Amino acid sequence: MKKFLLITFVIGLILCIIGSVGTYYYTFVDNQYHKEDKTIRKSYSSSNIKSINVDAYNTDLSLKKGSQLQVYGTFDRNKVKLDTTVKDGTLYINVNQNKSRPGINVNPFYLERKKELYIQVPERLLEQVHIKGEGVSSEIDGIKAKQFDVDVRSGYFDIVKSSLKHMNIKLNKGAFDVETSSFESMNIDNRFGVLDLMDIPKDIPMQLKNDKGTVSVGYRQPLEDTIFKVNNDKGEVDLEAIDGIHQNKVGTGHQTVIIENRYGYIDFYQD
Repeated sequence: MKKFLLITFVIGLILCIIGSVGTYYYTFVDNQYHKEDKTIRKSYSSSNIKSINVDAYNTDLSLKKGSQLQVYGTFDRNKVKLDTTVKDGTLYINVNQNKSRPGINVNPFYLERKKELYIQVPERLLEQVHIKGEGVSSEIDGIKAKQFDVDVRSGYFDIVKSSLKHMNIKLNKGAFDVETSSFESMNIDNRFGVLDLMDIPKDIPMQLKNDKGTVSVGYRQPLEDTIFKVNNDKGEVDLEAIDGIHQNKVGTGHQTVIIENRYGYIDFYQD
């Protein structure tokens, strides 16, 4: 018994020493966790930019209306690589880990902070806004675009006071909130996320695919001309709060809402 306790003590002591030495080395010797902030601000001629494409990892993204087209933020130059290029009228913005730095955090006293990226866009109609990545928290405010595409593994999106004609959302997990914005069509592919789409214009075409998530759609005005085509597996689709609905249809059913739901919950209502 004493021999077992002694062996356990020795192993624990060795692991403690290794951990302490590793922490000291990476903090004070290798210095890979030293923060060296760099503020970046870039301005562009809005007349040459028709679309914006963002690829981001672990980033707080703010996309708002402003007086001129700008990209700015403060980043840790040892950990973050920010690339911006303009090609064929599209501004490409890439915020990612600096691949020259180790990707695994072995320092228990170091917590990686999120990058903060701000994009300011003049009040004009963009052809397309495309956002993809992972760990993206985004606020979209006062943006106008013909097409708005989101493809993220995880993230949180808050869209307000925007005019996005055709919105395409692909969300693995996270949350997506919409209010006081206008759309002409929606295409949503949701796995485990929670979507709260409020104040949506009436009678717009929509395709909604939901796996195990929760989706709530609130219309700004009573529907007049919409049919719901529902394919539900073992989840729940609630249309009871829609005024005047009969056999999943309101009016002549000129506009179509296609719903594919596996195990999640979906409800439609009127604000």
